[in-house]
Amino acid sequence: MCQEAPARCIGVDRSEEFEGNGMRRQRHWSAEEKVAIVLESLAKCEPNIAICRRYRISEPTLYKWRQLFFEGGKLFLNERGRQAIQGCVEENRRLKEMVAELSLANRRLLTDSNALRHRQKRE
Repeated sequence: MCQEAPARCIGVDRSEEFEGNGMRRQRHWSAEEKVAIVLESLAKCEPNIAICRRYRISEPTLYKWRQLFFEGGKLFLNERGRQAIQGCVEENRRLKEMVAELSLANRRLLTDSNALRHRQKRE
């Protein structure tokens, strides 16, 4: 028995992505949307062509997303891949901390600069 399709659960609806004349506009799908659509196709509740029509994507696009989905899973299950991902996560955390520190320093400089200008105007 099929469970409810994951993409429908997160409310993926792309019908607004088409002009009134039926011409397709460029669409960028988020990673979460792609995963939900891939999971829906893997649930086998309906043919892939029906899923593609509903989200107005081509079958090759769906199969490419599925391939990337499985490659990512294999990479994570591989010990070296998991270490590489954990290294990226750690580097991302470190870079976010650096950005936060630099943003605070920049804000202090701007505040000090504005205070100095204000004081100079008074004199």
